[in-house]
Amino acid sequence: GPGVSPQPERDHRSQRRRSRRRLDPIQLNSAEEKEVIKMGKGKRSREFRKMKREELDGFDKFGWRNAQKAEMRGGLIGMEKVDYIEAHERGPRRVCEALIARHNARINRLKGFPSEITSPIRSELLAAVLIDGALMKISRNPTQMPANYLGTWEEHLLWAVDSCYAVLRHLASGQFLAAALILRTQLERWTKDLASARGIERERGTANIRFMDTVWHDGAFPESSDASPTEPTIGLPKGSDYENEDTLGDRRVSFSGDLEGEGEHSAGSIYSELSEFLHARGEYVELTYWEMSSTLTGSAPSRSIKLTRLLAAGVSLVLSRIRARVRELMIDSHESRKMMEFKEKLPAGKNGFPVAALWPLTYETSQDPQVLASYGHSSELLQSISQGNRPYGRLFRDDEMVDIFFTERRFRAMLWARAGFEEERKLFGKEFNPGSLADKQFRIIIASEFSSLVSHWAEIEEVRNAAAAAASSLRSAYWLWLDDDDRAMGMLRIVTEQSARIRTWNQKPEKAASLEANKKTTPKDWIDKSGLKRISSFNSALGEMAHSREGAQWMKAREVLSSMQPSLSTPEPLKTARGFSLDTSAMILSSEVMNYLSKHCPDLVTVFDSALREAGIDYSRAQSSLEKWYNLVHGIKVKSS
Repeated sequence: GPGVSPQPERDHRSQRRRSRRRLDPIQLNSAEEKEVIKMGKGKRSREFRKMKREELDGFDKFGWRNAQKAEMRGGLIGMEKVDYIEAHERGPRRVCEALIARHNARINRLKGFPSEITSPIRSELLAAVLIDGALMKISRNPTQMPANYLGTWEEHLLWAVDSCYAVLRHLASGQFLAAALILRTQLERWTKDLASARGIERERGTANIRFMDTVWHDGAFPESSDASPTEPTIGLPKGSDYENEDTLGDRRVSFSGDLEGEGEHSAGSIYSELSEFLHARGEYVELTYWEMSSTLTGSAPSRSIKLTRLLAAGVSLVLSRIRARVRELMIDSHESRKMMEFKEKLPAGKNGFPVAALWPLTYETSQDPQVLASYGHSSELLQSISQGNRPYGRLFRDDEMVDIFFTERRFRAMLWARAGFEEERKLFGKEFNPGSLADKQFRIIIASEFSSLVSHWAEIEEVRNAAAAAASSLRSAYWLWLDDDDRAMGMLRIVTEQSARIRTWNQKPEKAASLEANKKTTPKDWIDKSGLKRISSFNSALGEMAHSREGAQWMKAREVLSSMQPSLSTPEPLKTARGFSLDTSAMILSSEVMNYLSKHCPDLVTVFDSALREAGIDYSRAQSSLEKWYNLVHGIKVKSS
């Protein structure tokens, strides 16, 4: 049913083997259990089920069966327009079942996700393992929330390492845009740090790409530096308008090396390629289409290897600078010098992660004792290793170390998710309703999956690209929001830009074609030309979190988003601002999808409207509320520091 946590595919042969093991006489402890052995096979099985029934206390067997049946029915529905029209004739719930089946199929296919896409970054993360080890000796907070970028300098460095693992997590989940955005913010942040250490300032008129190439030209370890560490926050030079800067201008000049080979990649070229991808332009857009429209079926697009090598090169740069900063905190010794000599590129296996290690931290996942136990085991292993022990009586292989450190981060994220839910339980008392989170997930799925279908149905290539990017970004924003990560808002900036892009193509196709032809087109241009200029301040606030700017700009952006809520009667509006922004962005996308269907696929308007109603959204009323909100935020300005 709607909002049900995705279930992994089951190995029925393994289930039968486990069933036989449960009937093994060796496992019978009580006299009552031993008596059962004398019974016939059928009666014995019934008696065992009766005795073990308390183990299933609270398990909704009929609800689980209905969910499985619904997913089977939904999986049988094709992705053509006529398939959804026919499904709607059997009832709007059939349409929702098809959309949820698409969402769950994407997650279930992660078990077979191509290892060649993730292995290059796994190799780079061996340097992160070394950094983690050094931080443990200095001051590594074992319970730090992975998304928290504030705190001490050591905690900020740990956040940076956690972010590199987050790149791998989203890449292994098929969320290419999220991986690119997280890496780009890290590249910006550590470019600023390295520039400060080298005393390099960006001159007025210097392209960002050239500035990055200059800063990183001699590597991440300055020969000498009197500069103290930059603030433990996010940072770019003040006044840099990275969001609206042309990223194509110097791409060919700054590019060095062959991304399909083993060449070196300059910081500027990495930044340029990532930015183009995040604007749903360039050669990597087919990966987003594979993720959302094709639900990760079939072979990975040919460009996937090129993108993952680009991401790996970016992770390598970021980790090299983090390693330089960690070394400065260590007392000069053989161990600290070893950090300078470490060769980052070593094989780290092609292991795939258990699907549960990639799942979004919904209420059901965070409360699942089996998931918690598997996460917690990695944390226990890490603590034991840090104390010089060998938990398995041997040294761990490189690939095992990457797995342990990866899952330990998911354990810390889960602890904070559980703490957050417990805080809400105490705050709301009897009114605490975890089902409201499932309702939000259902609404996100409806909006995201219908947009993904538009990416399949649209005749114009640019509309297909925009619809796929918006769908992917909304999905990733929800995952990051569950992790309490501000970068979720950066993903929503992609949603608003691509929604405006769809709107412009729908209402002003000639103007849209002109904007596409201009390589200097910015997100602001799409917002202005689409007729959505009233939400410019909203888009700007989201844009702050799509980049790493100097000072606490992310917190300022959250304050602006908080002021954009129609009602500030909630006890702590700052805490609800991001959730409100998520719902609002989903509604903006839904509105533009509906407008597109009205013009190009009128028979599907009723289909989409009924699906929204199943999710508890009256589209006409929601559209009216959206117009009022547009007028509300029109006068709000985002002040730059």
